[in-house]
Amino acid sequence: MTSFIAFLAAMPVAIEARILWVDLSANLPWTLDRGQVAEFCEKAASVGFNELIVDVKSINGKRLFGPPGEERLREFRGFDIPEDYDLLTVFADEGHKHGLRVSAGLNVFSEGHSHFPGVGLAYERPETQTVVAVPYYELLLNDGSTLSISAQGEPAPGVLVTTTDESGIVVREANLRVLAAPEDAERLASVGVQEFRYGMRLLPQTVALPRSVAVFVDPLAPGVMERMLSVVEQVARYPIDGIVFDRMRYADLASGMGPAMRAEFERLYGQVARWPESVLTANPVPGRAPIIGPRFAEYMQFRSEIINRFLAKAVATAKRANPRLTVGSYVGGGWETYYEVGVNYATDEPTAPYSWALPEYGLAGYAGYLDYLMTGCFYPVAREVDATIQGRRERFTVEACARLATRLSGESTLVYPSLYGLDWEDNQEGLRNAIRACLRQGAGIMVFDAVYVIRNDWWSVFREEFGGRHAISPHALPTYPRRTLARGGVPR
Repeated sequence: MTSFIAFLAAMPVAIEARILWVDLSANLPWTLDRGQVAEFCEKAASVGFNELIVDVKSINGKRLFGPPGEERLREFRGFDIPEDYDLLTVFADEGHKHGLRVSAGLNVFSEGHSHFPGVGLAYERPETQTVVAVPYYELLLNDGSTLSISAQGEPAPGVLVTTTDESGIVVREANLRVLAAPEDAERLASVGVQEFRYGMRLLPQTVALPRSVAVFVDPLAPGVMERMLSVVEQVARYPIDGIVFDRMRYADLASGMGPAMRAEFERLYGQVARWPESVLTANPVPGRAPIIGPRFAEYMQFRSEIINRFLAKAVATAKRANPRLTVGSYVGGGWETYYEVGVNYATDEPTAPYSWALPEYGLAGYAGYLDYLMTGCFYPVAREVDATIQGRRERFTVEACARLATRLSGESTLVYPSLYGLDWEDNQEGLRNAIRACLRQGAGIMVFDAVYVIRNDWWSVFREEFGGRHAISPHALPTYPRRTLARGGVPR
């Protein structure tokens, strides 16, 4: 071990990340008051937190830093935001006064908020919005008209809904029963069905996934990656300690199908016979998941490689502007399905971690680009033993999720398991167990989000669980190895 780390180990200071995230949308009212920010920073530091992540590029892509202009967030949920209020500067100033590291949180490929349509790059430049492959089902009637078929909802004019109800109308051409609005039922009976048709359509996310809150752009859409790298460079020049990437991913399994993505895929992997059916094709049965096509494995790997391409450029951009900056990323803890959003956050090894994957998929792991990785262990059960007692699956606990993330990262980066405050309201004992599980399995903890700590007055809980001992984040120590060790441990 280095003499410096040995010196730290002998002091009453832990080497442990204790990170508190300040989500923009949940905390905006009080963060617009510098006095309340100062009070918050003082309290966070006093109980043992040592780092804050502050959202400054919102879900809709608008910013709370930089000069006044169209890129600034001016209003949100009824709150007017002064154009000269720079949230990043305020938190950096107040956090540093209390010994807190401050990192800027950036929503990467989310550039719109569906609850506030019209605002953000995804709306302002529709050609950048992520393109999604969506199954469609319809009946072609003998009079040349069509009726759409849905697997859920209520019948509406022009839309039939599949059913197992014996009162449903039998459509022999499709081997299913449907419910229909009265006028459609009459047309079916009088005109008759010529053909049952299904397939895939390419639609913008706002049409394909209208219930999704964050509206994404395709990483390779014109100007998208360049815009985000420009944001990284601007943020890196602030007097802050780090940058953290969130939503550095795709909207879902079938997104990222835009023309620029296809062109680059074909350049790297060869031409595609049928787009998007060579990747994903509609299941003949409405409501069932699409069927993977012959190019699916390559396309999943390609999407991960595009994320890695951005991350490599972003890290280089940030550290060129400020070599002292650390770079982290937040990801969901559900590794089994995380490929669906185009991300491989494990270490880069030639493995095929999924049944469909090529061995090369493992080489698209991005953990090695990062100083640290935060994984969302967002489960309301803390320990595996608790799950056993409750008759639940052990995998879906904070403890198991934290252990898995640490194993996946190998020796590539530090892992900080993360908690979701909403999971622990009215369960303070569970919260304590969850904190301990994170600190036992990882190299620290991230708590999402400040609003829950404030609302539930959990300050004393964290003070007690941190043991009254101050801590230094391991990623803040240049000589500390980028791998997760036991709580408070030092390299042997």
